[in-house]
Amino acid sequence: MPSLKEHCAWDRTHLGAEYPLMHKAIDYPGLFLGKILPEKYGGPKHRRFGHTPQYVLLVAPLLYPNDPLRATIAGMMHLWLDHQPGGRGKAKPSPAT
Repeated sequence: MPSLKEHCAWDRTHLGAEYPLMHKAIDYPGLFLGKILPEKYGGPKHRRFGHTPQYVLLVAPLLYPNDPLRATIAGMMHLWLDHQPGGRGKAKPSPAT
């Protein structure tokens, strides 16, 4: 998974501004809940919480009322980038099925 710095670099390159609060809001619920819930909800599985398009659509206008469209795009790309193979932007070929 890309780091906050990598998500913000994507924002800056493609949207012309960074949206760090959006990325923190997406990752925080699962990271926090992973600490208080059973271990199976922590780590990479933290994406069960906050990593949905519905959550992004709800949170983006609250965090960035002056730029909700770009914040929403940044959030949606966060979800997409987190699910790319290889992590950290180093895509690996998918295994043959």
